[in-house]
Amino acid sequence: MDVSIYENHQKAVLHYTYFLVGKKELAEDLTHDTFVKAYKNPKQIGTLEGQRAWLFTIARNTVYD
Repeated sequence: MDVSIYENHQKAVLHYTYFLVGKKELAEDLTHDTFVKAYKNPKQIGTLEGQRAWLFTIARNTVYD
């Protein structure tokens, strides 16, 4: 997995986590945690088209955890 996944999707994941929690600092922490989890499981990324959905799933699960 390369850095471009972060560059391409960080803002969208941040907006999504902010939508879910309503607090900027918490959303930033959850976004960071989302990408840490994603980078630990690079084989699960799938296709380029599925990257955002995969990251949003990780983000949602991170928020609920």
